[in-house]
This record gives sequence, C-alpha cells and structure tokens, in this order.
Amino acid sequence: MVSSFFTALAIYLILINIISALIFIKDKNAATSTKNKVRRIPEKNLHLLETVGGVFSIVLLIYIIRHKNKKISYFSITYIIKFYLIILFLKTIITSRRRSENIK
Repeated sequence: MVSSFFTALAIYLILINIISALIFIKDKNAATSTKNKVRRIPEKNLHLLETVGGVFSIVLLIYIIRHKNKKISYFSITYIIKFYLIILFLKTIITSRRRSENIK
C-alpha cells in the first residue's frame, strides 16, 4: 500500500514538473518575443504550479534558460516553496515508514 502511494506520487511529480517546465518555457519565449501582443504567464500562476509540485523543474530552468533569475521577489518565493515542499515530502516519508513499522 505504501509502495503504491509513492509510485503514484512519483508519477504525479513527473507529470506536474513536465507541465510546469513547458509553461515556464512558454513564458520565457513570450518574454523574449519581439511581438508585443504575446501574452505572458502571470507570476501567481507560475507560483501556483510550483506549489502543487512543479517547483523542481522551474528551479532548474531558472538557471538553464536564465528566466526570472534576476527578479529577487520571484526567486525568493520559489525557494520558499521548494523548501516547504521538501519538508512536506520528508515528513510524509518518515510518517509512512513509522506507520509501516507499527503494522509489522
């Protein structure tokens, strides 16, 4: 049961990070477009994607494609979300291991 939960979580994280990466790249392309009518992705939407698990791909892309890397406010919120999610995942892993040990 625990194994299937972590498998589902891994699949979810892979999918949400792929979606987040594609949207982040789309925003980068809109930011560098010479056409003024290209719509940007609002930062609150990018932060929402980070909050639901897409923060890991976005942090990598901040450095790889150099998008939003000089905007301290965006950068700071992204790292706070990343820290929070790592703590949440670690807590989930520890709790599930304790539960599985108590069942045995």
